[in-house]
Amino acid sequence: MKKLFKIAAIGGASALALTGMAHAGTSGTEFQEAYELILGWLNGYMGKLIALAFFATGLFMGVARQNLLACGIAIAVAFGIVIVPGVLDGVMTATLSADTAVAAIEAPVVK
Repeated sequence: MKKLFKIAAIGGASALALTGMAHAGTSGTEFQEAYELILGWLNGYMGKLIALAFFATGLFMGVARQNLLACGIAIAVAFGIVIVPGVLDGVMTATLSADTAVAAIEAPVVK
């Protein structure tokens, strides 16, 4: 039990100490224009067109080679083009305020 308490205390102290670093994705606008341009392309019709092209190519290659691996890889790339930009945008712009960190630390432990 003491070991668990020590681990929780160290984790809580680390969370409070690193809250300033959680705002790292919100500063520096040097590449913001290029980032928004590429993100707009991938979220718009160009991204849908690329994903559809990979999907169709994967289906064609899967049928031509009679191998599901070629089909699966191309379809995975198509889904990645559609899904990954939103996930990366959420990860890169995630911030943690000091109030949220304190509330998470002070939350009751469920046994």
